[in-house]
This record gives sequence, structure tokens and C-alpha cells, in this order.
Amino acid sequence: MLSHRQKLARDRLVFDDDLITTLAAESIDETQAPLHSRRERLHLCIARLPERQRGVITSRYFDSESVAAIATRMGIDANNVSQLLHRARKNLFECLNA
Repeated sequence: MLSHRQKLARDRLVFDDDLITTLAAESIDETQAPLHSRRERLHLCIARLPERQRGVITSRYFDSESVAAIATRMGIDANNVSQLLHRARKNLFECLNA
């Protein structure tokens, strides 16, 4: 019994290059479609945000601005920017999970 299990453990499955290429292509198609769909949905949800929330989300995450820089540019306190970001993220979460 033990020798049989040891023999099975040594046997490896071998796939030809065509099968591996086909499986890889199918895997890429399946993983990219949902990602593309989620990205489109995210952009739609961002577009639905109120103007100020959309502005801080864009500045913070697309333009990589700091909270302090956004606050200075908008002429508001950094805590207000943080609050706008919090509300925007909450709205995005609700929109994406609706």
C-alpha cells in the first residue's frame, strides 16, 4: 500500500504547450471581463457623486494630491477634505454594492 502511494506521488501530470496556452488565454479573458466591468461601474459611480465629492476623489486618487494640498486649493480646512473623502467613499461603496 505504501509503495503504491509513493509511486502515485512521483507521477506528475504533464500538459502540452497548446493546452497551457489555451487555459491561459481563457483565464485572462475571464479575469479581465469582470475587472473591465467593475472599472466602468466605478467611473459611473464617480460621475454620480456630488461635484465637491467628485473633485476631492479625483484630486486625491487620480492626481495623487495630498489632503493638505487639496484643502489649500479649495480654501477649506484639511478636516473638511477628510470628511468629504469619507462621504465620497461611503457613497461609492453604496453605489458599487447596489
